[in-house]
Amino acid sequence: MGIRGFFEERGYQIVPFPSPADIYVVNTCTVTGKSDYRSRQAIRKALRTNPASFVVVTGCYAQLNPQEIARIKGVDLILGNDEKFFFSKYFIEPKKLSSPAILTSDLASKTSFTTYSLKAFPGYTRAFVKIQDGCNASCSYCAVRGARGINRSENPEIIISQISQLVAAGHKEVVLTGIHLGTYGLDLGREISLAGLLKRLRDISDLRKVRLSSVEPREFTPELIEEIADNPKVCHHLHIPLQSGDPDILRRMNRDYDPSYYYDLVTRLKSLMPDLAIGADVIVGFPGEEEQHFRNAYQFIQELPITYLHVFSYSKRKGTPAASFPQQVPAEIKRERSLELRQLGRQKNLAFKKGFLGKTVEVLVENTRDKETGLLKGITDNYIKVLLPDKQCSDRAGYPLGAAMNNYCPVQITAITADKVYGEWAP
Repeated sequence: MGIRGFFEERGYQIVPFPSPADIYVVNTCTVTGKSDYRSRQAIRKALRTNPASFVVVTGCYAQLNPQEIARIKGVDLILGNDEKFFFSKYFIEPKKLSSPAILTSDLASKTSFTTYSLKAFPGYTRAFVKIQDGCNASCSYCAVRGARGINRSENPEIIISQISQLVAAGHKEVVLTGIHLGTYGLDLGREISLAGLLKRLRDISDLRKVRLSSVEPREFTPELIEEIADNPKVCHHLHIPLQSGDPDILRRMNRDYDPSYYYDLVTRLKSLMPDLAIGADVIVGFPGEEEQHFRNAYQFIQELPITYLHVFSYSKRKGTPAASFPQQVPAEIKRERSLELRQLGRQKNLAFKKGFLGKTVEVLVENTRDKETGLLKGITDNYIKVLLPDKQCSDRAGYPLGAAMNNYCPVQITAITADKVYGEWAP
């Protein structure tokens, strides 16, 4: 049961943020300085909306910098990343406090896996199952290890049971999540891996698709590549963090691969699955990144068969080696480089989607509509978001409109613009 379920069981009404509320729970992120800033903004917005509200702050920012949060007047309870899983233990009475209670524990030595066991995701077509947490890597720019602890995995039997419950609740696609998803099973002391888990998920009959959230380059074993390519349940959509396309910058980042390794990996994956969508994270403005480093990275990314980019400007994270590196890049240069790479990402994404114009693809129809057009929304196996008209789903699929939602329907891609893909129910 998650935090939402905790309140629903006790008769609370859940309202969208930032509606007036008696209690606010802010789950924070700390991957960048901007994430910290946005977390503080959300907390302050809650307090402005209702100064008398009881405010709980949890998540990674709360884990790493609880004292910073405690300086925001009006916060009542600060819970670390482990404590939030025992919410009922710490949330006793929503009574305003003169100073916040801070409950965080050191995750450096935590070896057990903790998460919520959710039986459904109300309002969502896809369900999410966390199977791994923590990180054993030492990237010079990243604070995640301090916020999440060391690598640890969920028992495969528990995962299979939870996914079976989610499928029984009507979810046909499940997204497997984790901090280092590809390391799943390494800490369990027996022969279990992400590839082995995917093999076992083949046996859940009504589970149509499994999507992987993010897998690091060195975590793609031959067995995992083979399973992704051969397992019809696994979505042809992978997110593979790159961070930089320049070898010198990758070394300074303490990443465990070089550009040639990354290139060989993604080209092999594309050769096995030509329709595969590949996304990548990229950091610009890392300390010491000169113009030539950036040009090397830009050209490398330009040549990669990838589908989209998540571009981040480097942000100092307290306690990381990179925070004290010399040659910090000015903010204006980081902004310019971010804009360049984002434009390249848009070009690549559009080119990928245009490759499906006129083709018939299978679309999972969602139960929400596009706010701008009012059209139905759907998503393909390879992460193309498609807008669909209010007509009956095709005879081949056999669903009337209402039943089409949360089901897979054949759709022909009929039009593509810079930011939208349109389809018609296939004949």
